[in-house]
Amino acid sequence: MSKKNKKIINRKPIFYICILVIFIYSFIGSKGDLIENLNIPIGIGYDLKGEEYDIYILTLEDEQSDVKAKLRNGSALNIAETREKRSTKSSKKFIVGLEKIYILSEKQSEKGLKTIIDVWINNPQVNDRGLIAVCSGKSKDILMYTKNQSTNAAEYLEGIIKNLNQFNFFSKQFTVTDLMVRADAEGRNPALPYIDITKDGLATTGLALFKGDKMMGKTNLEEAKYINLLKYDKLKGILTIQKNMKEYISFYTKSRKKVKCYKKDGKYNFVINLNLEGDITNNQLYLGLNKDKEKLKKFTKDMEKEVKDDCNYYIDKIQNEYKFDVLGLGKYAAAKYGRKKGIDWNKEVVNSNIEVNVKVKVKNQGRGDY
Repeated sequence: MSKKNKKIINRKPIFYICILVIFIYSFIGSKGDLIENLNIPIGIGYDLKGEEYDIYILTLEDEQSDVKAKLRNGSALNIAETREKRSTKSSKKFIVGLEKIYILSEKQSEKGLKTIIDVWINNPQVNDRGLIAVCSGKSKDILMYTKNQSTNAAEYLEGIIKNLNQFNFFSKQFTVTDLMVRADAEGRNPALPYIDITKDGLATTGLALFKGDKMMGKTNLEEAKYINLLKYDKLKGILTIQKNMKEYISFYTKSRKKVKCYKKDGKYNFVINLNLEGDITNNQLYLGLNKDKEKLKKFTKDMEKEVKDDCNYYIDKIQNEYKFDVLGLGKYAAAKYGRKKGIDWNKEVVNSNIEVNVKVKVKNQGRGDY
């Protein structure tokens, strides 16, 4: 090998090191700092105090400190000023982008989230995969809650919301991006987990229902189950037929949903087809189910009727009490008949005919009766 080629090879490591230094500086530059000198928010809470925004930030503290997380706040007439107020109480620089959860108080949610969403859209450093929930009372109380927990409230709630999709037919669509897209989309309305402090600690107790960026109502878990089932696709949950404490059957199912829309005599009609496929997890009602095809057929028909009746009950409640498009059916009509025509889909869906069809299929009937 010539001396010239050897020199080129020897220079390669130096070249790669220079590229690496330039790359690191491009991303960090003057923004870089020691972690000990930074306040890193893991949870942000939005409250109202009179006419002012009252924003709380839960930050991680030094591992050697007795306090693992600390709550800081700022109150002002606009969100930008809350940052200024908060900075006067902190000796460290705030760095955003690692937030695990955003907690919106019920009062703030009812007033509207337009300003908050605008801040999220215009700040590229905001973690748009962060999770969102609405809380009863003040978000401050939720973020400060540590009873019966081995970790801080932000990480604890992140775990709860991430795992909601295993039961109660909750979806995974509770991120900042999901809310930004749905709050202003034609024919769509957001729904978020509703968090409360119960006797057992922090827990999801239902759904917060939004019309655009404003919260218009909330549900308990039972109602949330059926709204989720009618609103989203590819969900998991348990459905039960129960006569009394001793006689009941539980069905753990995965759901599929398809919606058809048509217009007749100037009125919109929606047909929601639900396919439920899953396993029997408990059976003290249809004894001998795994041996008798007629009993299996009867269970299937009974479950279809039970689910259909419950769905119709909550559809009636949506049309007569909430009086807006909770289920986001307007998006199907807009996709078929055209968008941006100035149609109020909340009004059209409330006055429409909504039909539900349910099909149940049992994959596994269990080992037998006990």
